[in-house]
Amino acid sequence: MNMRINIYNSNSMLRFCGNNKQQVQSNTLLNQYEQRYCRGYRSPIIPDLRKYIEQTGRVEEADIKGIIGHGGLSFVFDIGDNKVLKASLENPLEFRMHNRSFDIPFLSPVEKFGQTYFVKEPKADTKSVTVSDSLNVIKRIQNAGLEISEDFDKYKTYQVGKYNGKTYLLDTRCATPRPNRFSRFVYDFKVINSNIKKCIDFSAEEIAKRDERTEKNVKLFGPKYLHVDETPRPNLSFKRGLTIIYGVMKRNKNHGLPSVNRYGILECILKQFVR
Repeated sequence: MNMRINIYNSNSMLRFCGNNKQQVQSNTLLNQYEQRYCRGYRSPIIPDLRKYIEQTGRVEEADIKGIIGHGGLSFVFDIGDNKVLKASLENPLEFRMHNRSFDIPFLSPVEKFGQTYFVKEPKADTKSVTVSDSLNVIKRIQNAGLEISEDFDKYKTYQVGKYNGKTYLLDTRCATPRPNRFSRFVYDFKVINSNIKKCIDFSAEEIAKRDERTEKNVKLFGPKYLHVDETPRPNLSFKRGLTIIYGVMKRNKNHGLPSVNRYGILECILKQFVR
């Protein structure tokens, strides 16, 4: 007798036990993921996904085809029909509303279950994205009066995807509200004119101290502490701005360096009018 078993998409494990009855053990994809990611900072996501499936009915467990992408605090699940379900421990709408001019479309509300935020999106092409595509998205972000976060630049093409012939930003947190012009000038002044750089001590003692501080801060602030800080840059008061500028100049002078770079100041001024 010929018997053919197709286990490519099987959700259960078949065991042959001699003369005993066949025993079928549940081995669904979510069970596999839950076991695989039961440790680490993304461990709450799969249990929270079960709650999302049970309570919303927007996705069935059988719809989960696999994980096609992930970040430090997120998973992107292929749910078939050219759609994905993004699950993240960070709120994609924490700092601003969705912007249709450059954000990948949302196909469902952003909903939180447990510690995880869920939203359905179209499945975008991420393999053919170029630096030019990233620049195109950055330009549209700036035209909308926003700025890119530290987790995005023209070379981070994995933050961009193509859908229906148009490029979109995949991570909404990569575009944040932009501070006013004076504040931007101060931030740029600090970056361009600070000639004093802090050196990192790589001795065993210092590494142990940093690890201890990191562990303590993760307990206090959660795993988001380890992720790139995407908090929008705040607007500065005139007094605070002058204090920062004076501090940069004083530190340079105390180390025997010119207080300011004249070309640097000119660059700071020009940057406020070209973006």
